Amino acid sequence: MIDVPPNGKLQVSVNGQTLDTFSGSGMPSVLSLRRSVALGLFGPNAEQERAKAARRFQLISVSRNPDNKVGPILVKGYTQNADLTVGSHTSRVATKWSQADAYDFADGLAGPYALPAPVVRYRLREANGAERTSSIPLLPDTWWVAATSKMIGGKSIKFAFAPQFATTVASAAAGAAISEELDGALSGTPQRVMISHGVERPARVMRLSRTLDLGPVSIDRLLVRTADFGSANSIRDEEPDPSEMTDDIVVNGKRKPSRAAYIVYVGADVLRGCTSITYDKPRHLIHLMCK
Repeated sequence: MIDVPPNGKLQVSVNGQTLDTFSGSGMPSVLSLRRSVALGLFGPNAEQERAKAARRFQLISVSRNPDNKVGPILVKGYTQNADLTVGSHTSRVATKWSQADAYDFADGLAGPYALPAPVVRYRLREANGAERTSSIPLLPDTWWVAATSKMIGGKSIKFAFAPQFATTVASAAAGAAISEELDGALSGTPQRVMISHGVERPARVMRLSRTLDLGPVSIDRLLVRTADFGSANSIRDEEPDPSEMTDDIVVNGKRKPSRAAYIVYVGADVLRGCTSITYDKPRHLIHLMCK
């Protein structure tokens, strides 16, 4: 088992080079490197070489898509295999980097699926003995971050525990489905929320008449990204406002409007009563220790 301290700091070795890495439950499922670090490890021409290789093998799926879609923004990415060592665990893994770094937390970012251990525990804060452990399903490693899922409003919605966000954030489509089942209503004016790769998106607060229960934690309000991965137009508005923030920050690349995607990042506000989150990958379980 890899035990990650509350500050998320780990030292890992990539191709024999020690890197300061931030590991968190809401971090990427592929070891994500700072761009400058990746080019130092793999050479200044690594991006051109990887782009050429991707074109050569575009008809077969040899690895997960290295590009990142943040709302309507596409951020170009690259992958390169490397030897990763964390403590006593060593594995040959895919690494990735982007033309815009996902976050500035460290030279590397790693979620539970990016670490070469069957069980990864994230300690959020010290336990006081009042906590109990609950378990919920862990989805297979097929998405950007480790997640569970729940049927709400007739839709299968992915939930990722992401304490890097101060407030829980949902895509437009997920917000609409949650609102339909739990009687949600938007309130207040739009605000800008930093998601990743330097991209901010417009979001509004949605309050729920009935709580959304996810294992031992409950959600009674969340931010909804009103213009991302579907539409939030069906959500009742407590305070109708004709203004809408729809301006985008272009990072790299262009893409067509995205299809509906049902995603919720469960933030620090909901996880404030939890002391640890453990990902048991062989058993496909997430264990939450919470009050």
